[in-house]
Formats: sequence, C-alpha cells, structure tokens
Amino acid sequence: SAQAEGTAPLLVRSLACKAATLKGAGALPEIADAIGVGSCARLAVELGIDWSVNGPGERVDVEATLEGGGAVIELSIAGAARASGTGETPREAMSDAASALAKKLAAPPMSPAEIAAWGAKDETSARRIERALRQVELDFAKDDLAAARSIVETDPDSALAVYIAESVELGGPEKSIERAARMAELAGSLPPGRQKLLRGLLASKKREHIEGLRLARQAYAEAPDDAWIASRYAIFAIRMGAAEEGFAVLERLHARSPSRSIWALYQAYMGYPLRERDRERKYMDHLRGILPESAAWSANIRHDVLAGAIDDARKRIALGLNLGSTGTRNASTYAEQARAWIELSAFEPKAAREIGVKLLAEPRASFAQMGADILIASYLLEGRIDDATSAQAREIERYKDQPLEHRALDVAIVDLRQRRLLGRPPAPRDRIAWIEAAVKAREGSGKNKGLAVGYRAELGIAKAALDPKKAKTIAERELAEIEAHINADSTGNPDLLDTMQVKTLPLLRVARGDEAAAKSWLEHDRAEHGARWFAALDAALALEAAGNIEEAEKAYLLAQNPTTMEFWTLPVIAARFKLAELYRSQGKLEAATKLDGVFDQLWKGADPDFRKALLDLR
Repeated sequence: SAQAEGTAPLLVRSLACKAATLKGAGALPEIADAIGVGSCARLAVELGIDWSVNGPGERVDVEATLEGGGAVIELSIAGAARASGTGETPREAMSDAASALAKKLAAPPMSPAEIAAWGAKDETSARRIERALRQVELDFAKDDLAAARSIVETDPDSALAVYIAESVELGGPEKSIERAARMAELAGSLPPGRQKLLRGLLASKKREHIEGLRLARQAYAEAPDDAWIASRYAIFAIRMGAAEEGFAVLERLHARSPSRSIWALYQAYMGYPLRERDRERKYMDHLRGILPESAAWSANIRHDVLAGAIDDARKRIALGLNLGSTGTRNASTYAEQARAWIELSAFEPKAAREIGVKLLAEPRASFAQMGADILIASYLLEGRIDDATSAQAREIERYKDQPLEHRALDVAIVDLRQRRLLGRPPAPRDRIAWIEAAVKAREGSGKNKGLAVGYRAELGIAKAALDPKKAKTIAERELAEIEAHINADSTGNPDLLDTMQVKTLPLLRVARGDEAAAKSWLEHDRAEHGARWFAALDAALALEAAGNIEEAEKAYLLAQNPTTMEFWTLPVIAARFKLAELYRSQGKLEAATKLDGVFDQLWKGADPDFRKALLDLR
C-alpha cells in the first residue's frame, strides 16, 4: 500500500498496471496497452517489485502525449505521487518517467538472505544488480552494453554482475573465458541454490550439459521459489531433452509470479521448437498478457511467420517502431532479426540485406553473426551462390582458431551442404581435415556427442566425395561409426534416439540408398522439430525417389520453414523449387506456378548454373 505523502518515500509492495490515456498526433489506439503497462512495468523493475495487469497492487495511471518530436509520459500512483519523463521515443519517455517516480517510492526492505542472493555487499548493491538484470532481460535498458559495463564497475565482486556482463557479451568473446573464471571464483558467495545454478550454467558453457542439468536440478530442489533459479532451470531442462519437466517448472513460475516468468517464456519459445501449437499459442498469450509491448518481440513475430501470417508480422514490427524498439543498442536487435525473417519469407532479399549489413557493425559477436547470416541468406535467395560462398569463407576465416571457433565450424558445415546439394566440387582436403578436427573437439569428453551427429553425417559425405570410386564404401564406414555412437549415447530415450537417427539421413542416402533413407525418416518420427527441419529436404528427395509421393510432399513442405531461412536458406529454396516440379509432373500447374513463379524475378542475377543445379538435384 502507499503511505500518505510526506518526507519519506511512499512504500509500495506491488503494482497494478493498465492501458495509458493517449493524447497527440501519435496517439494510436493499438499502443495504449503497451505504453500503459510498459511504463508501469518499468517502474516495478526500478523498485524491485512485481506487477500485474488489472490485478492486485497499487494502481499506476499513465498519460502519454505523443507528437512527432517526441513523447511525454506522466505517471501517478494511488493519486499520491506523480512524475513525468520525456524522450525521443515512447520507450525512452517510459523509462525516464519510471526512473523519476521511483525516487519518490520505496519497496519493502530486503532481508539479509535476499541481499546475499545477489552476491551484494548491501541492499543498495542488491537492488542495483537485480534492476540491471531485469532491465537487460526485459529489453528495458537503453543500452545493454552500457548497463552491463556500469554494473561490473559498481559491483565487481558480485557473481551475478559478471553474469550480466557475460549475457550481453561485454568486451567480446575474448573476455568470455575470463568472465567464466571470475564467476566460478565468486559463486561461493551466493546462497547454495544460486551457487549450484551458476555452476551448472558454467558447466553447460563448457558443453558439459549433463552435469549442468544435474546441478540445475539440485538448485531448484533447494530453492524452488527463487524465480531466478526456476526460470533458468526451466530453460535448461527444456533445451536438454527434459522438456515436460521444464515446462512444468515454467508453468508453476508463471502461476506464482507472472512478471518474473517473462524471460523464461520467451526463451522457451525461441530456444525450443514446440511440438504443440496450443502450448505455443498459450505462451505467446502469456507474454502479451504480462507485457503487451512483447507483441513486437521476435518470438511473437516468429509465431506469425511460421503461420504464414506475414501481414500480422508486419503489424507487430510497426508496433515496435511506434514504441521506439529499433536499433542495435539493446535487445531490440532481435526485432531487427525478426524484420529480416519477414523480408526473407516475403522473398525480399534486398530489404533483408539492408538489415544484415547494419547488424554486421554490431560489436557483440552473436549479433554480428546474425548480420552475416542474413547477408548470406539474401545472396542465396537470389541464386548468387558465389557471392554467398565468398561471404561464408570470410566468416570461417574470421572465427577459425578463435574463441568462437564453433561459429566457423557451423558455417563450414553449411558450405559442405550447399556444395553437395548444388553438385559443386567438394571442399578442399585441408578444409575437410580442419572440420574433422573441429568436430572431434566439439564432441569433447563425449558427454554431448549427440550434438555433433548432423555434422558428422555431412562431413562423412564430404569425405566420400573426395574419392568417388570408393564413395559408397567410405560413406558406409562413416555411417557405421555414427550408428555405434548413437546406440551408445541415446541412453534409452526414444526422442533422443530418433533425433540422432534423423540427423544421419543425408549420409544414409549416400551409403544405403533412397529406400533405406525413406524408411528411416518414417520410422523415426519422434525426432525433435529442429532435426526434422534440418533433414526434411533430403527426406523429401529420398521419398520421391522411392515413389512415396504423399510423404515426399509433406517433407518438402516441412523443409520450407521460413524461420530457418536465415541459416538454412538453400534447403528452403530447393524444397520450394522441387515441390513445384513435383506438382508440375502431376499436372497441378496452378499449384506449381504459385510456388516457383516468384523465382523468375528473384533469380535475374543468379549464377548461370543455379537453376539447372536445382533441376538436377535428386
């Protein structure tokens, strides 16, 4: 409750948010909820408390004046405290107003245990660390890098301050090893549950995923009501094959503390291809219900793109632009990625390329990589394979023998696949030797070899292509080694077994033929969606060759997942082209033209052999 106004700050335990009252030329009805709840949510984060929409807590009234030159936001709480903020965009004004009003309010004091949970020296420090973490994760920070830099300067002895710096890649990948060591050194100052969770995150960073999940489970068992632990553990479990376990934890977290579940809801969707569309829709509804501005986040945009609702996706982009969610200084970078998904899905490579080029200048490696992927995808969409290959070669050399060498490996595997699908010469022997060594290094101690099955399969095909006379023998030998590895590492989990088997499908085609590959695809239908998307084009080609046209059509459609076009561009294009050819062979001319009619204009500047290579693809 709020106390009567006096010299002391008003005490506030929780906030109740609602839509804003809008005035001015920019007063669009569709942004009232986003501004009202967004301003209130920012105030809650400033104070370190929770918020709800039209629920219990002190009511926050929001008035927004939006003109071409900027925004003015006025906040008042319980009629007893008022403050305003200004900014070039509504987002900036919302944050400014929340910061101003927070100075007139106070949250209940933290207990010693709550202060210790942040590895902090006092309550001021604990509040500061918690605030920085939530602002970064909720895309409330004006500049993620500046926020992280500030928190490690003010609180250098907090493991969670260092965790924030790591989450935004402060200082680049070269600093990551140093930060990991610092977090391990400082973890002992945290309570037992958070200490275990942080050590689990560090284990996973070293690709010791089983150990990481074990520690995360222990952390949650010790402190199930700690929202920071619960949110991380839920995502850990979802990504490590214990999906239902993770979803159960996420549902409990959302029921107990909706405003503390936002990060996990977002990560659950973006990091795990959900099997159940009902669950997917529910999570997106949860996100928008807690924080309406999240309608413009990449998770909701991805949801629309997957559904083919490009117009709806563009409306979400427009919402973000009206709020000021643009640029690359914060998590809005993901909105730039989502814009690229839309443009690639709409077969607008030039528009996508403009986004990719802008992201290339981003100092954070993950976002620069995103920009490179979008640039390469735009070339592939236009059939400019040589330009794409050159860009990929630059990307490989940029990261090879560097802290992020796994990025070089990822791109090199895509290059191998492109060469194979387009019938181009195999990669040079020294490149293949490096890839083989990098794959073995990635597998490490063997605790996560399943992650390398798809890479091993593509590598096996490349090695076979170096010796055409013995190709089938080499492919069979490589496949047998992988299968032995799968049988040993699938741990009796049918989902994991099917996932690993499906990843071998391209090599299986080479070693044992299309009928064996088609049979394997149909038998191993419990594979996770990412694996099936990856192998769908090869499955479709095998099924068509084996005469199973109905299943081939399904696989071609599956391979056209638009949200994979950013990195697996060629298979998406090839699947669309080959399905059109299949329809045409059946006399379904209208359906065929609907699919491949777009390519005539798109491929005007394509490499001369590109269309023929796709026609010859079998």
